[in-house]
Amino acid sequence: MFEGNKALTAIVGVGVLAYIGFGVMNAIQGKGPTTHIEAHQGSIVQTGGTMNISEKAIDRILNKVSDKKTLTREAISALAPAHLESDASIEFNESQDLKITPDFIKETPEEYNPPELDEQNEVLKRMNVEIWASDRESNTRSWAGTVPGKIGKRIRFSLDSSIHPDDVHGNRSIVADIMIVNVFDKTKKEYVPRRVEILRVYKPSELDPKENH
Repeated sequence: MFEGNKALTAIVGVGVLAYIGFGVMNAIQGKGPTTHIEAHQGSIVQTGGTMNISEKAIDRILNKVSDKKTLTREAISALAPAHLESDASIEFNESQDLKITPDFIKETPEEYNPPELDEQNEVLKRMNVEIWASDRESNTRSWAGTVPGKIGKRIRFSLDSSIHPDDVHGNRSIVADIMIVNVFDKTKKEYVPRRVEILRVYKPSELDPKENH
């Protein structure tokens, strides 16, 4: 076989393993310790095997995948047939260097049931924000206000660490990128706003006159 094809096949194999490894780690997170699947210094390690996925590979996955639930579900589904045989393993390109061991497979869930989220974040760009209370010396203390058209009642604010509080203190209204943190209310059985994080504040010169209203 042409050596370039071998290299390409190896790269594809590592990529597939990275997706599967991240998906499996996401599925078992918070479900107790495992013996043959570990996370070590940002990497996913298959103890006793050769599927060692670097932090760089994982970062590349996270940067490209927005729907991690789907990725996790597909990773678990890809390994599901291997659960039908007690000592099944998976090799890529018939290589011992790219192999998922039977012990790894045994510790992988046979199906994925996503956890029920108790918090949801909503990022909104260039929103009009009214400031009712502020602190020129703190990014998190004593900030509060409303987001007209989105949150009518006073809610707690916080400023991103990149924003100097003294630059915003004293303003009655601003245009900003924000993140609304919604928490699940078990009584109401719905998500309700808990706080608003100010991610970026726009200067008047950065806005179209039609937007600055």
